[in-house]
Amino acid sequence: MKLLINEKYLRVVKSLKHVVLLISLLVCSATAFAQIPSSYCDGNPSDWDGVGKHDTDVANAAGNTDDQFAQGAKDEDRWLTRDATRWHWSLGTANAKGDIQNIGVAVDGCVLRFFGDRTAVNGDAGIGFWFYRDPAVSLNPNGTFNGTHVNGDILILVNFLGGGGTAVPTTYEWSGSGLVELTSAEGCGFTNIDPIPDSEIPWDYTPKFGSGYGKGAFFEGYVDFCGTGTSLCFAKYLVETRNSQELTAALQDFALEDFVTEIPAPTVAITEPSLCGDAFATVTVTSTVEAGSTYTLVSGGISKSIGPTTAGQSVIFTHASTDGAAFLAAGSDFSLTVTNSAGCISAARNCDNQSGAAIRATESSSEIRKSESTRLKEITAYPVPFTSKVNVEFKSERNGNYSINLYDSKGKLVKELKNGKAKAGQLQHLEIDGRNLSDGMYFIRVVDGAGSRTVKLLKKE
Repeated sequence: MKLLINEKYLRVVKSLKHVVLLISLLVCSATAFAQIPSSYCDGNPSDWDGVGKHDTDVANAAGNTDDQFAQGAKDEDRWLTRDATRWHWSLGTANAKGDIQNIGVAVDGCVLRFFGDRTAVNGDAGIGFWFYRDPAVSLNPNGTFNGTHVNGDILILVNFLGGGGTAVPTTYEWSGSGLVELTSAEGCGFTNIDPIPDSEIPWDYTPKFGSGYGKGAFFEGYVDFCGTGTSLCFAKYLVETRNSQELTAALQDFALEDFVTEIPAPTVAITEPSLCGDAFATVTVTSTVEAGSTYTLVSGGISKSIGPTTAGQSVIFTHASTDGAAFLAAGSDFSLTVTNSAGCISAARNCDNQSGAAIRATESSSEIRKSESTRLKEITAYPVPFTSKVNVEFKSERNGNYSINLYDSKGKLVKELKNGKAKAGQLQHLEIDGRNLSDGMYFIRVVDGAGSRTVKLLKKE
């Protein structure tokens, strides 16, 4: 009897544990999706008005000019590796229930949104969204595709329900030489369950019959990549219609468009002495600094990074004695990029696109320009580029000792050229034999009682 009671007790406890686990999963699931707006998955096209990127595909009404898949192309085909099973395409008239007219994508933090429509709703179909990192992905005139699969390419498949309703996306990631299901990325898909009039559609759409979106003609959804480590930095996207949601399904219509998830170059203030002028500089980021960003500055062949940052953090690059003579030195130029928390790298900020004058706290801009002009005349090098010999001339601002040294592009001392005494205003001339130097960029640095000055050289055979 005692044994029987214990067995019953254990069964009750196990049952209670299962109930608690189920409730926990439901709570966690609700929490995971609580921050994603319901409008991201409600089948309403008006939510996309002015949001993300919208593109169009040629509709069947235009005749046999719609690009579509040919020769039984499938997603599992390794079409980007240039083998015999690569994708093919041709111009023609797509099956109406798979005929794409409008597509769109948007990135909201680590959430990837997408939509697509079709011309007719006679039955179920599948829809897929490819996101490529290779900007070379494109169509060749001979009916093949160009480009290379890159690790991290994303494929999202979902059913396009003829009667409308909810469908769960399946997400794949390209890894090595094939697709791997990414089970950690959850999402939602929804096909409109009610007709949508033209007045509520923010783009042109021509159905096979009637007007507006019939029930099941418009699909939208999202996939939440938060916490998966997947970067949402892409160059192209392709929307496809398919016979089913299986990887082996035959592909029908497609639309291939640019989708560059780039971020702008950071803006900076350059504090004199300026690296766009003639001495060491301080580079301060003035654009908004977001959490999780990493700023990388390359100057004189030397790279330094600051990050990951906190929101609003000050990002300032300065020259240190351990950096070498070329870093942030006169004439060395600079290139500053920022990588955000999603892994997207910005365009570069440099002297060529830097706007605004360099800043000195104690001088006006006119005094800065005058000072720069004077100091630049104090040291010159010619010819640039040089092949065998180069001449350097400079004037000291005051009486005293001076030294002239040659550095390579990484700030490493190549040769001590000359040491001596100079009179204020006296022209000093030095001829450098560069026949034994490798091609590349070098720096001449003059140090005297007034400070240091640097001029850039270029050796080129």
